[in-house]
Amino acid sequence: MEELGIEEKKQKNEKYGYTPKKENLVMKEFYQRQLGITDEDFEAFWEIAKQPLPIAFRVNPTQQNYQIVISKLSSSLYETENFKLKCIPWYPNSLVWEANSHKTELRKVPSVKAFHTFLLNANDCGLVTRQELVSMIPPLVLDIHPNQTVLDICAAPGSKTAQIIEIMQGEGLVVANDVDKNRAYMLIHQLHRSNTSCMVVVNHPAQNFPMIGEGNFKFDRVLCDVPCTGDGAIRKLPLKWKEWNVKEGYAIHGLQIDILIRAIELCKVGGLVCYSTCSLNPIENEAVVNEVYKRFQGTLEIQNLPEILEEKCPGLAFRRGLKTWKVFGNARKKEQYRFIEYKNIEELAGQNTAIKASAFPVDIPEEIINTVRIMPHDQNSGGFYIALFRKTAEKLISVQPHIEAPQPVEEATQPTEEASQPPSEASQPLVDASQPLSEAPQPVEEAKNPQKKQKWRDVIKGENFLPLSEDSEEYQNLLSCYGIETLPLSQLFTASSKKKNFYYVSSHITDFLALDSSKKLKIFNMGVVAFTKNREKESKSNCMHRPMQDALPFVSKFITKRKVICQNVSLLGRLVNEPYIEYDSIEEESVKEGLQDYGYYVLHFERINEDVVVLKISEWKVVPIIPVEHINSLKIRYDFQSS
Repeated sequence: MEELGIEEKKQKNEKYGYTPKKENLVMKEFYQRQLGITDEDFEAFWEIAKQPLPIAFRVNPTQQNYQIVISKLSSSLYETENFKLKCIPWYPNSLVWEANSHKTELRKVPSVKAFHTFLLNANDCGLVTRQELVSMIPPLVLDIHPNQTVLDICAAPGSKTAQIIEIMQGEGLVVANDVDKNRAYMLIHQLHRSNTSCMVVVNHPAQNFPMIGEGNFKFDRVLCDVPCTGDGAIRKLPLKWKEWNVKEGYAIHGLQIDILIRAIELCKVGGLVCYSTCSLNPIENEAVVNEVYKRFQGTLEIQNLPEILEEKCPGLAFRRGLKTWKVFGNARKKEQYRFIEYKNIEELAGQNTAIKASAFPVDIPEEIINTVRIMPHDQNSGGFYIALFRKTAEKLISVQPHIEAPQPVEEATQPTEEASQPPSEASQPLVDASQPLSEAPQPVEEAKNPQKKQKWRDVIKGENFLPLSEDSEEYQNLLSCYGIETLPLSQLFTASSKKKNFYYVSSHITDFLALDSSKKLKIFNMGVVAFTKNREKESKSNCMHRPMQDALPFVSKFITKRKVICQNVSLLGRLVNEPYIEYDSIEEESVKEGLQDYGYYVLHFERINEDVVVLKISEWKVVPIIPVEHINSLKIRYDFQSS
């Protein structure tokens, strides 16, 4: 799971010209002794870890006519003599691309301005998602299909959740959970770009995620991308060079175990659970897998990931999981030693330490080599670890929630191994304050505007999502204005007593909510806003609500009134580029006839299967109600140039 809270530090550092020193001799020695690779192999890893990460992004296949974007990327449209794009061969359907440039270069090199502008606009409107390549692997190996139920138990910032929604083609149920309210806000923003009716965002500690339907509801797939120390992502998180220390892995190890246990409990028998981290540390990876596998005692199978990856991601470079690893503690006399190695938990008797018995490589199953580690230098990527489980029977594990971070590791008084290199400033342990060691919610920063802060807190607190009543004035008005009789009423909800917005959700969400009769779920958001309240002065009509642009892919098929069919795509080009259209300038007579009355309409462009919302505000003026993000999406896909 990507570390959060780092981006703000990076921006501040860039503003004042500070670049962290890319060296940490303690970290270097730790992995030299931990990974079991040759000196030559390690040096290759260490050198590329100091290089910035290339930019990677994924095209969203749920967007209408997304193939146009792939064609543009394939045509060398944005390439220069030194700037190149390549399609990633191991990701299916030519959806993932990588640039031979990193983030800083992209912002500063004038010759790639056209691509930079494209990438910013395409990312903002959801045509593409910027995401690290290795981070895209877990949703692929989960073998997700449309109409399944999927839980992303530690979902923020949401790039993997968006990928899951794309794979499911917007059909089924995706529950995205995060414990932190600020990160849940980021999650909602990210998934808004995905524009789906099958998503629910909830706020719970992952290790205590509630059982739904008295424990009878289970998910087909669970993604368990847990909080971690994040050293595998050091190429994009350069502050890690300064902040890394050996204590962090032990401090978060117990929480990772508890979250994985809960993920497995929430999965159906026969279902799959994917455990992943962006850490290279075996304490956070193989040690967690080993402990959980043993606790479930024969009701869990470790799947053969190397075999699965060779089939699903041919050409992807990976290494098998480790069968053994070392447990290190900080040595007290750092002028002579960096680490002391502990052979078993008995050596720590009587010490105040975060190291648990589960950290030691004891009774390791042979199947652990079927987990995988992605090394950055094998394919110029970030570092990552992945394990895949299939649940074969039910077994509940009693878990004590980790409310506070464990105590730090005590420095050893009797070191037994001499460090191979002298200490440096980097060897001093620094706890990373940007990533909580427990899943306790972090305080919200003081907002500059107290009123805005209060407004956001109201949103965070939220209200129950309530189904729209058939005999309500609002629903009857929707029927009268838009003729949505075929839209299932059970899939329309409101989140406010004021009934400002009406949400459209998939039938899977309706069924899921019905099971939560005791209201255990803390729901922040769900589905897509289908209709929003009109401002009377604007609409000059008797319609109380208007359709929302983002919801048209889902609700347009139900709208039979105030919907006008257009054949001339050039009209869409004008709506995209002009602030308003003169009514008399519309060429299609059938369109003019359809726009006789004041108010909001849906224009459906039949040839390209696109819908937009417009507002007729006078006898001669038609105004497009198209968000700027959607305007950019239309411009990218159809080359609507400003006149």
